[in-house]
Amino acid sequence: MPQHFRAVALDYDGTLTSTGRLDDTILDALQTLRKERLKLVLVTGRIPWELLELCPHAEELFDRIVWENGAVVWDVRGARVLAPPVPAELEEALARRGVSVRRGQAILAGHARDSVAALEEIGRLGLEVQVVRNRQELMLVPAGVSKGTGLFDALGDLGISRHSTIAVGDAENDHSLLGACELGVAVANAVPSLKEAADVVLSEAGSKGLSRFLLGPAVLSDETPEPRRFQAVLGTYEDGSAARVPASGVNVLVTGGTMSGKSHMTGLLAERLLGLGYSLCVLDPEGDHVSLGRLRGVLAVGGNEPLPGPEQLPRLIEHRFGSVVVDLSFLEPDEKMAYSRAALEELSALWSDTGLPHWLFVDEAQVALNLSYERVEGFDPRRPGTCLTTWLPEHLPAEVLESLDVVLDLGAEETPSLPAWAASGGVRPAAGRALLSRRGGAGPRPFTVARRASPHARHLHKYSAKALPIPQHFFFRAGAEETGRSAANVEEFHREIRRAEGRVVRHHALHADFSRWIADVLRDEVLAEAVREGERALRHRASAYEIESLRTAILAAIQDRYQG
Repeated sequence: MPQHFRAVALDYDGTLTSTGRLDDTILDALQTLRKERLKLVLVTGRIPWELLELCPHAEELFDRIVWENGAVVWDVRGARVLAPPVPAELEEALARRGVSVRRGQAILAGHARDSVAALEEIGRLGLEVQVVRNRQELMLVPAGVSKGTGLFDALGDLGISRHSTIAVGDAENDHSLLGACELGVAVANAVPSLKEAADVVLSEAGSKGLSRFLLGPAVLSDETPEPRRFQAVLGTYEDGSAARVPASGVNVLVTGGTMSGKSHMTGLLAERLLGLGYSLCVLDPEGDHVSLGRLRGVLAVGGNEPLPGPEQLPRLIEHRFGSVVVDLSFLEPDEKMAYSRAALEELSALWSDTGLPHWLFVDEAQVALNLSYERVEGFDPRRPGTCLTTWLPEHLPAEVLESLDVVLDLGAEETPSLPAWAASGGVRPAAGRALLSRRGGAGPRPFTVARRASPHARHLHKYSAKALPIPQHFFFRAGAEETGRSAANVEEFHREIRRAEGRVVRHHALHADFSRWIADVLRDEVLAEAVREGERALRHRASAYEIESLRTAILAAIQDRYQG
């Protein structure tokens, strides 16, 4: 099975050991994880030389060690101190009060009974120093330093994202450790507050319980528990609760009829995942998702710009765990298919090596993954973190459909190829709504789709080539008089509004015909609302100047929404 996690971050005292030394059960588990190509990071509050007395082979067991509650990071090149040491004047002041502390490279360590004295001296001296508890231990730590910040630095060295990392801890100072990772695990003997915050709490205490978990399917395959802190909220159910899907460990299908809102939903999911810090690659055959390139950390390539080769995509994604939208809309159909399939091969190899990208979006999935073609080399449909968008799910291979965990249905005729748990029974959601189904859930559940931060900008060169069915054309008229002019797509709609007589524009605006057609036929509520505002403002006895101003505003709104 595909492996989701690439690194395991482990606390020492109370987690790996309760005696100060690692027993054979834990040592065997750690060695097995290394053989499975997982990186191991030890994250401890201990001062280096104190731990090395108890575990002299720590530097052989672990790929990185984060010492002193995040202030020091070790690798084979040596140790790096990540913050200025706690001032000596605090150590001297505590000594005058009879408080015994041990100095590390950055922190002071002592006993928890001296917490009050430490706080008093920090306040008296006006220092910015943290007082951190670890059960009966006390650490005085430089400001801004935690196990979480130290781990983040260590993972950066390893080239592994926090979203590909699992953390295990037991005490108060492990909150930031668990919070920094995709999945936070509290051992059975953890303090209550950490158990409350953890995604998983182990039921079996001791090294046997921990090793059983570390060598189990949650770590060594894609059968990961659902993370509590990382959920993509896509809208609101009728009872007011959030419609959400897990931000990792699942495969998603977005489906629906033409102009049903599939691109909006796909972009919305991408936005939510980007906001949570995930790395995405979006294969975009029709240029529907280039507006995501406006968001931080996202690079949009292709379109009318030179398109990088499929073999170049991994480098773009590996750089700072970035995200890429690949606009293929200017390619011919056969070129789109060839590029998409080659990109899937390259990205599958990258994911096998690094766990990146966390999410792979394939729009118009029936093109690259059509069941009539041989399977893409290296692409495993069970790979967690795949979002497929298509209006033809029946053209996808059975193994792809069987790998789905979530279906977002925007409305179409009943599709027998969908998994039974996603069958809608012919129910079609209204505009602005969708059906959410989850494997093992209660079935399709309707919800109102949320708005997006980066509006879906559709391309005129795409829609101009695709005529709508005649009943869906826009027919221009002036009152009861037919003009003989009509629009079969967005480009023609834009052109006809530009050339129409003022009385034609006035007639349709007063009856809200423009916004109604945009909302009902194009299913584009964002553009419809922009046009609707102008229609509402038009007076029945509007002047020629007012009509021309409205015409200009409508044309500008279409141009802004449907990029040419």
